[in-house]
Amino acid sequence: MYVNNGGRWHVYHNSVLIKGGSKTFGRGVYVTGFTNPTTEPNFGSHRILNNCVANMNGGLAVEVASGTVVTAPGYVTMNFNNWYSEGGNIGEYANVPYADLGAWQAATGFDGISVSANPKYNADDDLHANSIQVDTRGTLVGVATDIDGDVRCPGPGCPGGSFAPDLGADEFEVPPTDLTPGKVVSPTESGFGCNQSSLTPVVIRIENNGS
Repeated sequence: MYVNNGGRWHVYHNSVLIKGGSKTFGRGVYVTGFTNPTTEPNFGSHRILNNCVANMNGGLAVEVASGTVVTAPGYVTMNFNNWYSEGGNIGEYANVPYADLGAWQAATGFDGISVSANPKYNADDDLHANSIQVDTRGTLVGVATDIDGDVRCPGPGCPGGSFAPDLGADEFEVPPTDLTPGKVVSPTESGFGCNQSSLTPVVIRIENNGS
């Protein structure tokens, strides 16, 4: 998602998955060109909340570009998000990369109640999450239904009952026990090939996405 210039951007409840492209320039959310509300009073009040972003290609989950003014009071609210990068830096602020959520929070002041977890999307073209780490982690932003038309929590008939809304586009509920195949531990990627025998052991990590 490319958030550029303008005023009063409200970026709520988006699910993003990156599987390819450049590790150097790929990012899930790119924020640039905001105008300082102290000089442009019609601008500002940007809110980036309840988003679920996973970059599985080693690139950034989020970047705030150099020169983007974000320090004025009420200028940008960025929180209750999931920023996840598989094997790369989680974010970049003014051309400085930050390896994990803690470093990003300390340097930027953003995302104090955000998380960093693999959302366990169903498939590359099906961004329904399955991880308890992004379940009930959001905040109320006035979005009544999700991408499927289901009621957002909290609210009568929502999947999570009286809990907070989920991160991303889908409102869901994780069962207590939800076992799924995770990472192939062995053989390693370099060991795959036609030279494997029928007796080669295969070790797969089983993960419980539930509570």
